[in-house]
Amino acid sequence: MLNTGYQEVRKISALNGLTADLHELVITPQGTALLTVYEVYPHDLSELRNFDEWEQDPHYIWDSLFQEIDIETNELLFQWRASDHYSINETFKSIGGAGTLNEPFDWYHINSVEKDEFDNYLVSARYTHTVTYINGTSGDIIWILGGKRNMFRDLNDGFATNFAWQHDARLHSIKEFPELLREDIVLHGSSKEVDGVTKQLVTLFDNSGEDVEHTLDSSRGLLLEITYPSAHLPLPQHDLAQRDAAQTQDDKYSAKIIRSYDHPQSPLSTSQGSLQVIPSEDDDTDSKVFVGYGYNALFSEFSADGTLLCDNHFATNYSWGTGQVQSYRAFKFSWTGRPVDPPTAVLSTDGQFYVSWNGATEVRGWVLQHSRTLSSAENAWKDVLDIEKSGFETVIDIEDVDLLRYIRVKAVDQDGVMLGVSREIDMGWSAVLASSVPQLNAIDMAPIKLIMLICLNVTIVFVMYELCRRLFTWRQTRKWRQRRGIRLLSDA
Repeated sequence: MLNTGYQEVRKISALNGLTADLHELVITPQGTALLTVYEVYPHDLSELRNFDEWEQDPHYIWDSLFQEIDIETNELLFQWRASDHYSINETFKSIGGAGTLNEPFDWYHINSVEKDEFDNYLVSARYTHTVTYINGTSGDIIWILGGKRNMFRDLNDGFATNFAWQHDARLHSIKEFPELLREDIVLHGSSKEVDGVTKQLVTLFDNSGEDVEHTLDSSRGLLLEITYPSAHLPLPQHDLAQRDAAQTQDDKYSAKIIRSYDHPQSPLSTSQGSLQVIPSEDDDTDSKVFVGYGYNALFSEFSADGTLLCDNHFATNYSWGTGQVQSYRAFKFSWTGRPVDPPTAVLSTDGQFYVSWNGATEVRGWVLQHSRTLSSAENAWKDVLDIEKSGFETVIDIEDVDLLRYIRVKAVDQDGVMLGVSREIDMGWSAVLASSVPQLNAIDMAPIKLIMLICLNVTIVFVMYELCRRLFTWRQTRKWRQRRGIRLLSDA
């Protein structure tokens, strides 16, 4: 965990001898951390494949787990293991030649987990095509949306529960979309539970594809509305034969699509991806939806009704489907970054001054300053130019600007308040000489500086020549004085 200065304040690691995985790390409202874990784990795979005699150490899987950890005490609060609650044959992933200790079978593939206000957990598993709601005390399954044990009656002829290879499943309240769900709110009210039935929203990124397999022609963001009994009972574990008995095929378990967020260019992202609900600034306006396309280099913002508001491509369309440029998830949120390192300033040989401050979010402009001396006192530095920030790196042309020997830049916010200052740069003696000349207009200064530099160089060469000449003469006369010169014939 990093603070706003990008300094490390905490390290969060998996416990019980396990290693945390990259798929998820989320801080809960309770101040705990949820993280995912993949573990090589022995498991009977006989129902999926036969192993040859030459295959060493058969029957191993990549098992999926998640842990909840107290950040302050590093105490393990909860752990859940997929193979304790799912049968291995619920996977949609082909086992191929996997399943050994050297090549475990990744059958479940957990990729998101969150904790709700009831202290229960929501888990997305890519290879079982499931979103699972889990009891936060016992770890038992409360309900399953999608996959081979789907419990929900699909009100969209299968299109609400046929998501596949999905990512980033989250729970939301119907109150987050007061305009889009006006009729539902009128009938059901804005509360989550009415007459023993809980109604809420589930969002996810439906990849609809994995490698060469795909169920739809393009990936989509899904906003689903689900209902289920408030007094829910745990689902029988592993027993697919009891699925129909456990799943009540009435209005208590239902799923329907509120909106499908489809990109006009129909990208198919075979891995990664995300969907974020961006809260509205008031209670009467719908939230917006922000979709990241993972394996494909784009992210998009939609209005609640599906209108594309903003579309950002951070690589060419030709890179789509290649994985050359990708982003596991994309987010939009307010962030104030105040780096502890100073702004960076570099002076080029052609009179260009390059300034930037990586991670600083409040910079709106730069102030070029100069000083005759290298001083830490603020009153020694005088403002020369005010420059508006231009992108990540701002270029300041100082070739024709009269400057003293030392220069630096000051980063300022929208009110002109200083945020930070760069290191000082020594312009050399030429700047000192130029600054000592009476001020002329900008047109006349450039040739004068050139003439001064030429004169300075000529003077230096002449002085060096004269010093060498005098040194040589002195050494020769010194030899004669010590009679170490050339001997005369009369001395022979």
